[in-house]
Amino acid sequence: MRISGLVIDGFKSFADRVKLPIESGTTGIVGPNGCGKSNLMEAIRWGMGEHRVAEFRGSGMEDVIFAGTQRRSERIICEVGIEHEDPARDDGRLLVRRRIERGEGSSYWFADRKARLSDVVLHYKDLGSGPTSAALVSQSQITRLVDKATPSDRRPLLEAAAGIAGLKPRRDAAAKSLRESLQNLHDNERDLERMRAEVERLTTEAEQARRRMEIDAHVRRAEATLLHVRHRTADDRLSAASAKHETAEREIGDAMVALAAGERTRLAAAGAVPPVRERRLAAESALTRATVHAEQIANDAERRRREREDLLRRVADVDADLAREADAEAEALGGLRGLAEERAVIVEAQADESAEIEEASERFEIAGETAEASGEEVERLVALQAQSDARRMEARRRVEEAGVRARAAAQRLLTVRDALTALLARAVELDPAAAEELAATRKAEAEAAAEALEGADAETERLREAEEEARTALAGAADVLARLRGEAEGVGLALAALGSDPDAVASRIDVDPGYEKALAGALGPDLAVGTDPASPAVWTADAVRGPGHPDGSKPLSERVRGVPQLAERLASVGVVATMAEVDDISARLRPGQRVVSADGYMRRWDGYRSTLGDDASARRLSLEARRRVLDVELQAAVRTSTAASQTLEGVRARTVHARAALDAARRLETAAKAALEAARRSALDAARLRGEVDARIDAARGEAARFEQEDVAGRAEHEEALRVLAGFPPAEILRADLEKARAVQQGARRTADEAKRLLDGLTAAQRGRRERGLAIVREVDALNRRIAAAKERCADLAVRRRTAEEALAQVDQGPAPAGAVEEAREAVEAAREVAASVQRELEEVERRNADAERLVRETAALVERLKEDRSGRIAEIATARQQLADALERVRERFEGRVDELAGIAGIEVGSALPSIGAAESRLSKLVQERDGLGAVNMLAAQQLQEAQTARGAVDKARAEVAQSVQKLEQEVAALDKEGRARMEKAFEEIDGRFRDLFVRLFRGGQAFLKLVDNPDPFAVGIEVYAAPPGKRMQMLSLYSGGEKSLIALGLIFASFLVKPGPICVLDEVDAAMDDANVERMCGLIEELAREGRTRFVVVTHKAMTMSRMDRLYGVTMAEQGVSRIAGIDLNKAVEFARIEEPRRA
Repeated sequence: MRISGLVIDGFKSFADRVKLPIESGTTGIVGPNGCGKSNLMEAIRWGMGEHRVAEFRGSGMEDVIFAGTQRRSERIICEVGIEHEDPARDDGRLLVRRRIERGEGSSYWFADRKARLSDVVLHYKDLGSGPTSAALVSQSQITRLVDKATPSDRRPLLEAAAGIAGLKPRRDAAAKSLRESLQNLHDNERDLERMRAEVERLTTEAEQARRRMEIDAHVRRAEATLLHVRHRTADDRLSAASAKHETAEREIGDAMVALAAGERTRLAAAGAVPPVRERRLAAESALTRATVHAEQIANDAERRRREREDLLRRVADVDADLAREADAEAEALGGLRGLAEERAVIVEAQADESAEIEEASERFEIAGETAEASGEEVERLVALQAQSDARRMEARRRVEEAGVRARAAAQRLLTVRDALTALLARAVELDPAAAEELAATRKAEAEAAAEALEGADAETERLREAEEEARTALAGAADVLARLRGEAEGVGLALAALGSDPDAVASRIDVDPGYEKALAGALGPDLAVGTDPASPAVWTADAVRGPGHPDGSKPLSERVRGVPQLAERLASVGVVATMAEVDDISARLRPGQRVVSADGYMRRWDGYRSTLGDDASARRLSLEARRRVLDVELQAAVRTSTAASQTLEGVRARTVHARAALDAARRLETAAKAALEAARRSALDAARLRGEVDARIDAARGEAARFEQEDVAGRAEHEEALRVLAGFPPAEILRADLEKARAVQQGARRTADEAKRLLDGLTAAQRGRRERGLAIVREVDALNRRIAAAKERCADLAVRRRTAEEALAQVDQGPAPAGAVEEAREAVEAAREVAASVQRELEEVERRNADAERLVRETAALVERLKEDRSGRIAEIATARQQLADALERVRERFEGRVDELAGIAGIEVGSALPSIGAAESRLSKLVQERDGLGAVNMLAAQQLQEAQTARGAVDKARAEVAQSVQKLEQEVAALDKEGRARMEKAFEEIDGRFRDLFVRLFRGGQAFLKLVDNPDPFAVGIEVYAAPPGKRMQMLSLYSGGEKSLIALGLIFASFLVKPGPICVLDEVDAAMDDANVERMCGLIEELAREGRTRFVVVTHKAMTMSRMDRLYGVTMAEQGVSRIAGIDLNKAVEFARIEEPRRA
């Protein structure tokens, strides 16, 4: 299926729908820079499914849609279609389209059928092409392959030639599945470890539950002891508090009598205080009035003085302001006179300025024309001199280049002749037959080592599976054993909690499952009775024969075994299923008979009935039956676990030996492969070197002949260049004319500059005078406003001065009397002496009153203290009563109010000493702490343990399945790696051979070869390139010229391409760094490849030689800014047309 055309609509700069036919042979794409040529290659990549945004020089995939120009709006949809020749279709044509719409993403189509991106990518991979194909070559790819490339950067060429486009994704998918399976296996193992820890935890929790029940019993006895001690202590405290309260009440009565006498004394002393206080208040009022009168007289005199000083200061300020305003008015009048004089001068100067400016302007224009004419003359002479110098330099360069080429040709001729002699000697030395024989021997050794490794691997895998099975069996047996032991321990703890008696029939009887409640309901407390004759209550064998079981029921004796003494009692008991059947049969019971249901509902012949059986008895019977079953199961589980452990140890021992054998086989196989690889490389190197030497000999002979011709041609070219250089005239005449013209130009420029400065000065002076005239008008107006304002302020200041003078006269009219202040001071002193005398009398009276009050307070405090003590005593009595009530309430809560039974519950004998409350609380606290230290106790540990063991078995089974899946995936990955390595090695050998041939053809000699850079991952190998063009030694590829790099890269690309040709090859300006000779070689190679007909070539170029070698040309134009179009011409048809038309024109 061949690609026949490209259809573009709205892709980047191609705003309109265009079609580029891609026909057999070579198709050239030409056009100026920036016209959109590279967009054609990007359109091909995009249409083939390229999804990396960076490949399209954008920030998002929607950037490939035409973005619009100044004349065109942006496009909403972009579409690229690639046409294929498909003979299987009716129209012989298949169009693969890719379409993108803004905000909607990409869609793909095969003709009219919608497809996926993966379908498109796979389609082009099957054709040997695709968006990442090595056949789509750009300048950047040349750089990546040769200049700064690593061996891994060249791996895509090897992958394309090996055809592993589909193999590598399969291997990556298998490797990903393997990693996921390994992770799942790790998770399963982690879950198993967690479940093992959980089983251990549940076992510990069961032990904690047993310990918890023991501690609960001790806590109950400790609580009974504490409550008994608290009850006795509270009763004693209540008696003592009551006696103390009676004594205190008598003391309170005596204190109340003393308080009444003191209160009478206090009242008499308090009655003498008010008259003295009234006299003191009158004396203080007189003193205050005298003081206030004296202060008023002094303040009035001070106020008059300060007011007079303030008025004098205000008059002085007004006088200063009047003087300042008068000065401002005089200054403004002077400014008006100066502005009038300046305005007259400006008017006089403006009379002659127009004529001066017009004259200066004319002189400037004349000088400018003169300078421009001289400048044109200088430019003409400079261009003439530059042209002459360039032609002379070109002639000299040709002379030098011709001489260099002639010398180089002679030197290369000598070098080639020396190299040819050395190569002939080297060809005699090389013999690849011995290396091939050694490689065959190493191959046989490697095959034998591989067979031994497969056998050891198979044996190891078999033993691993056996070990896994044995481990699974051992884990299952251990889980069963742990579950049974945990359940047995739980049953034992439960029986211990129920307090079973070993002699009781309940501990020895055997009951069928489901009949425990029926037996408990039938016998009730009699189950706790044993068969020991020494006991007060005992079951004996001398029972009277009973009436048998009731009609309509089954005898309970059929479901119970183990105690023969109960035979007659059980034979008289009938068992039915439901309570209704019990009630129905009860009417027909004979003396001694009983009937009971399966859930414990019992009726007796004498009318007695019980709704429920004794639950504890039923649980005890059920637990005893389960314990006997567990004993048998535990013995079997121990035997099974021991056998599984022995089997696992045996398999492990054999596995260790098998793994040691496997490691030895692997080392042997690795060494054999390394020896085989070394032998193969030696054979390949020998054959390659012999081929290289032969090719280099042929190339050297051709080069020797070519260099002889170049030597002759170089000497002739050098002589011709010398003759042309001698024919040039001397350059001194042109230099002299140029200097004269430059002198004339400089004089004209100076004259023009002077005229320009004069004109600018006159224009600036005229503009300044106009601006100053306008400023004078503004300043005159401002000065007039200042004069008017100064006059207004002077009038206002005169009014303010008169007002201040009038106020000053009023102040001076009323001075204060001279002796009024002294008289007021004497009156104050007299009032102060009277007030002091009254104050001393008041202090004496108040002291006597304070003594009486203190005595009353002390007596009242004593009474109050006694009353407060009474409250404390009453509170103490209440506290004792409350403590006694709390103790009784606690007894009711914990022991149902049985106060008299506390000593018995606590184990305290009558008359023995009681512990203290602190000691009892400490004992209880320690027991509670010990119980709390156990934490949350899981009473369902046995059930949860069984569930955990079941879940662990399921996870263990899943782990085995995942391990099997991992083994299969490892085998699949190894097989894919083996196939990939074989394909890569085969493809490398073919690429290396073709690259050697293409290098010699492109460079007309030299030597080059490839080296495979190995990697444990066959899909991660790389290619190292070694090349030496003719006459050069091996060196880093980055040190070669741009053209040599391009040819080496093209040789490498075409070598890969020839191994597995694709339907299309696009070369985007790969000839940019090549000279004409290299371009000629590249074009010859492209034409040769195109003639084979398997590949169609599209070449984007700027080189005229490349264009001339194309079968057809298409030009990309941008007549409309930002919009690309395509125009084409078939050169073969054009040549044919010219051949037909030439005779007609002749």
